[in-house]
Amino acid sequence: MESSTFTVFTYGTLMRGFIGYEKYLKNAVFLGNGSIKGKMYQTNSGYPVVTKSKNGRDIHGELFEVDKDTMIKLRNYEGVYSFFTYYREELLPVKLADGSVKYARVFTAHPFVKPLIKLTAKRVKNGDWKEYIAGPPKNYRKWALTLLLILINFIILIEVFAHS
Repeated sequence: MESSTFTVFTYGTLMRGFIGYEKYLKNAVFLGNGSIKGKMYQTNSGYPVVTKSKNGRDIHGELFEVDKDTMIKLRNYEGVYSFFTYYREELLPVKLADGSVKYARVFTAHPFVKPLIKLTAKRVKNGDWKEYIAGPPKNYRKWALTLLLILINFIILIEVFAHS
C-alpha cells in the first residue's frame, strides 16, 4: 500500500525560486536543505538531470514532504510515466545539513539515457543548480570557436593585404 505522504528531494527546477516550485511545491512542507551523491548535467533543453554515483560530488537540493496528489503531479512533470523521458524515480539517501540521513524520492537519469546525457549535456561540476544558473553563461566552446574564427579571418586578411 502506498503512503499518503512522500519525502521528495529536489535539485533543479522544483527548488524554491523556480517555476516548478511555484507550480507544484509552494504548499508542500519544506524539510530543509540536503545533498545526494552524483553528477549533475544541464541537458540541451536547459533542465538539470542527475546521474547517481557513489563516488560523485554532492548534489545540493531541498527536501519536501508532499501528499499523494502532489506526488502524482511531480511524476507527470518529470515524465516518469512516459517512454520518452530523461527521468526515473528512485529512493535515495539524502544527507541533511545536520549530518543526519533521510531517504527521499529523487528523479534521476534513466539508465537508458545516461550515455546520451554524458555525450550531449553540460556538466554542472559544483552540483548546485541555483549557483550554476545565477552565474555567467557556460558557452565556453561557442566563445572559443568564435574567437578562433575571428583569428583565422584576421590572418587571412593580413595574408591578402600582404600579397596584393
